[in-house]
Amino acid sequence: MPSFFEYNFQAEGHSIKTKFSTGLFINGKFVNGSNNTTIEYVDPVINPTTGKLINKVSEGTEKDVDRAVQAAQKAYDTTWGLNVCGVQR
Repeated sequence: MPSFFEYNFQAEGHSIKTKFSTGLFINGKFVNGSNNTTIEYVDPVINPTTGKLINKVSEGTEKDVDRAVQAAQKAYDTTWGLNVCGVQR
């Protein structure tokens, strides 16, 4: 199960707390990447106003892309594809 990241946005007297998954969205759910690594060092997620690291997110690999493509193809071939009109897609 991927981890979650909570962030408290502050703007002009307003404060909004929100929660994001740090995983990859594959087959209708958030999952960790197959290598269980993050992109912190490759392309860090930085707060531009402070320059500080906001969070680490899951790194996708070729294997993860293959899983995502297989899940999308299965969805298209079975429940989604021709059964859902273009406007809803």
